[in-house]
Amino acid sequence: MMKHQIGKRITALWKGLLSQREKENLLADLEIHESDLKSDLKKSFTEDKEQEQVNLLSDPEYDAILRQVHAKIDVQEQKPRRIFQPWAAAAAILLLIGAAGVIFNYQNLKEPSASFAQANAQPTDTITVRNTTSQDRIARLKDGSVVTLSAGAQLAYARHYGESDRVLHLQGKATFEVAHDTARPFVVWTDKYSTTALGTVFMIDATSKQQIDIALLSGEIVVKKAAQAGRAMADQYLAAGDKLSIDRQNERFVFIPAKQIKPTSIPPTVAPEVIPVEPTLEFADAPLQSVFETIAVRKQVQISTTDLDLDGLTFTGEFLESESAAAMIRVICQMNNLHCEETTNGLIISHKNLINQTVPTEIKNQTTN
Repeated sequence: MMKHQIGKRITALWKGLLSQREKENLLADLEIHESDLKSDLKKSFTEDKEQEQVNLLSDPEYDAILRQVHAKIDVQEQKPRRIFQPWAAAAAILLLIGAAGVIFNYQNLKEPSASFAQANAQPTDTITVRNTTSQDRIARLKDGSVVTLSAGAQLAYARHYGESDRVLHLQGKATFEVAHDTARPFVVWTDKYSTTALGTVFMIDATSKQQIDIALLSGEIVVKKAAQAGRAMADQYLAAGDKLSIDRQNERFVFIPAKQIKPTSIPPTVAPEVIPVEPTLEFADAPLQSVFETIAVRKQVQISTTDLDLDGLTFTGEFLESESAAAMIRVICQMNNLHCEETTNGLIISHKNLINQTVPTEIKNQTTN
């Protein structure tokens, strides 16, 4: 049904009967329904296989169709042409899909592309979003996050994105509006560097081969470097307004804090109406052991850190009082390479590497994919 409706609109396009807006809507629909159209076309080709020899195109005929499709995409006025047979209309649909501005390629890659061939390798079952236009394009992810891709930018993520984690790989420049999810941090890899957020708005510009620029618009993020990838870099925590510029070649960075605003005298005014705000639990560079103890007392839950060396580890952040103790502890563990296990008696904290050593290889592979 869908293929028939779009086929009729392509026929109208061939006859020169579509307005400029109708042409743009057609290209948008081809982009959105690409995978369904390809599936329908494949089915049609299979059913019409008996007529394959009858409908076979000669090279001159194929070249003529291709020139007509290119002419239509360029929105040039053409004289009405005769309607193609079904196989020709199908070929035209595929060619028009390829010309759409933002191309969604569902790939089963045998190996990651050269630009992503680092420690942060992409999963083999990947969805890739490219902006091949000269204007910004918006991609809405299934967790509710919104990504604005600048011209030439490319975003890749696993098909199961949002189920157990939220990890993306970026080439070029993009702005991210992250849906809040304390259980699944939002991670964007660019070259050897990852930017992690929970619910915030930030921008990454990796269009230059010399440097990567990261700017935080709201919330908090942490920028990390892949382990054992050249010169070590301490984790960089950014607050709203902060910027981080990374030199790709020399593997050095410059932290640019938000501009300090000088206080100005304000004339007395009538006190505004006080609006109740949900209380929060805040920590500022607090020792990790103290953070665990505070959460345990506040949430009335047993938290075990036996045989765990937490010396030198701190945490800065805040949680809503309504969040569960388990959700808070998972976030802290995620940022400190720790593991949290829920039991009937409470929460048990341990090092991730110790957990991984006790898990059979077959089960371990299932939990890390």
